Amino acid sequence: MASIGNQILVAVAAALTAHAAKPAGTTVHRDYMRAFEAETLPAAVVYWGGELPEDRASARVDMRQTMIVELRLVVPAGTVPDDFVDPFKVWIVKAVMADEGFGGLASMTTYIGGTPVHTEEDKRYAAIAFEFVTLHQQQRADPETSA
Repeated sequence: MASIGNQILVAVAAALTAHAAKPAGTTVHRDYMRAFEAETLPAAVVYWGGELPEDRASARVDMRQTMIVELRLVVPAGTVPDDFVDPFKVWIVKAVMADEGFGGLASMTTYIGGTPVHTEEDKRYAAIAFEFVTLHQQQRADPETSA
């Protein structure tokens, strides 16, 4: 079995893949180490951004997990980048926030915001990291078991 945090990442990738607002041709991946070529873009990559236990005194731990949905794309020449990215942002936020608990895995999810993480102006490549924080409970000594 996977940790509660990893189960949430799997659920996020599934939600993005299945959401009706997903822009045509967009793929969803979990491998953030994967190199993408221009012809495979746009792509959304879902990955773990860290976690911090909120309460360490009991057998039950409230975990605050950061997850990233990184959008990688090529912005067409003559297009305003923010205008081009906006439908992707709308899709990502709506898909992730549609079920904040991911079927009972988390007690809440919060959208923190988006940040450009990489651009190459000569090729019009861009990557924007959309950050979310989930709160879930797990056993202190067993990250696979919900509390």
